[in-house]
Amino acid sequence: MQRLLSSSFLFLISLISLSCNQPFQPEVKYTPELNVYSVLFANAQSVYVRVTPVVQSPSDVTLPIHGASVKLVGPGINDTTLQLITLTDTTALVDGNTASFYYAPAHIIPGRLYTVSVIQEGYLPAYASASVPFGYTTVPDQNAYSILQNPKNVK
Repeated sequence: MQRLLSSSFLFLISLISLSCNQPFQPEVKYTPELNVYSVLFANAQSVYVRVTPVVQSPSDVTLPIHGASVKLVGPGINDTTLQLITLTDTTALVDGNTASFYYAPAHIIPGRLYTVSVIQEGYLPAYASASVPFGYTTVPDQNAYSILQNPKNVK
C-alpha cells in the first residue's frame, strides 16, 4: 500500500512538472509611470525635484528622466496671488556622484499649499500637492542635494 502511494505521488509530481513548460509572464501589463520625488523645506529659497521611471522589475536600472516639463504652483511673493515656476533640468556633481534633478529658485512659505506637476512624453502626467508645515528650519542647499540623491540614507 505504501509503495502504491509513493508511486502515485511521484507520478502526480511528474505530471505537474511537465505541464509547467511556459515561461512566466505577469498577467498585468506594464504601464510606464513616473516616479517623482521632492522635499519642500519651509523658508527654503529653492526647490529640487527628481524624476525617474517606475521600473518593471527590481533588476531594472533606474535612470533619471531628462526633458520633462516640471512646474511648481504656489503662493506668490505677496501671498495673495499664485505663481507658476518652471524648474530647470540640471545635472550636478554632488559629493563626487552625478545627480540629475530639476531645480528652480523659489521661496517656500510655511503653511501654504504647493503643487508639483511633471509631464513627459510616453508617460501619464504626475501631480502632487502638499502643505508645508510650520516650525521647520531651512535646510542648507547641500543637504537638499544629498536628500534628493539618496532619500533612503537620510537620518
